[in-house]
Amino acid sequence: MKLPILLLFFGLLAFSAEAQVKSHFKLPEAVREVSGLVINQEGQFIWHNDSGHEPKLYFTDGQGELLHILHYPGLPATDWEDITQSPSGDLFIGNFGSNCHCRYDLAIYILPASPDEPIDSINFHYPDQMAFPPGEPWRNFNMEAMFWYRDSLHLFSKNTIEKGNDYTKHYVIPAQPGNYKAILRDSFQLKRQQLVTGAAISPDGSSFALLGLYAKRFLGFIPQSKATIYVFPKFDGDRFFDKKPLKKSIRPYIYALQYEAIDFYDEETLVIGSEKTIIIPAKAKRIRLGKRFFR
Repeated sequence: MKLPILLLFFGLLAFSAEAQVKSHFKLPEAVREVSGLVINQEGQFIWHNDSGHEPKLYFTDGQGELLHILHYPGLPATDWEDITQSPSGDLFIGNFGSNCHCRYDLAIYILPASPDEPIDSINFHYPDQMAFPPGEPWRNFNMEAMFWYRDSLHLFSKNTIEKGNDYTKHYVIPAQPGNYKAILRDSFQLKRQQLVTGAAISPDGSSFALLGLYAKRFLGFIPQSKATIYVFPKFDGDRFFDKKPLKKSIRPYIYALQYEAIDFYDEETLVIGSEKTIIIPAKAKRIRLGKRFFR
């Protein structure tokens, strides 16, 4: 009888984890243009908005209930695009969105885990950007995706739909205050006309995921969107793209949704967030991947 009891035990653990996070839940009204998500060690969901909003972090539980808000009035919020956390609890906010592919003031803010330590920053530039902006075929210097891994920040560029080449570029920057030239490590080609809008690494650091989004207007006025999660299981050290990823398509809604936030809840579960539309509020969705993604 030991085997059935063990199976029941682990089944209850999985059920308990899922019970703490709804399959779908609304985000607080203030998080209407969600752009980044990180789930901290306490299981709190930390969200932030896109450009044009105040420099605030919104903490919710796995049901979407607002727990508290942290406001950073002295912190520039030109275009916050993603957030990540180190194992020591330091938060990193990427103020590096650049729809024009023309920014000189790219920055990542470091919010120390200890409230007694001051906020610091990382300033950086891309080694392969020579024009601000470059010509249309080379406009791949927007950024919306980042995670912490091995004392470095790993960034994944957002290409352009109309005249882009469907590639995301992988840059690496030390996770320490300073002024850096980012290291261009590699690149990866997504499905046709998909752009990277988020990235996340699993709690044990063995797998990572990229959130790919296709968004366009059918007949010039009907919004359409498709999202795909690219999961890279058991990648080899710094060789992120050596293995072919597994893909998880997100079922489209009747109305287009813009997914821009992603993080792992546990080793096999992801949470993604979508911006508010005219009809649909900002929402989060739990994605259970299953063990086949991590064999």
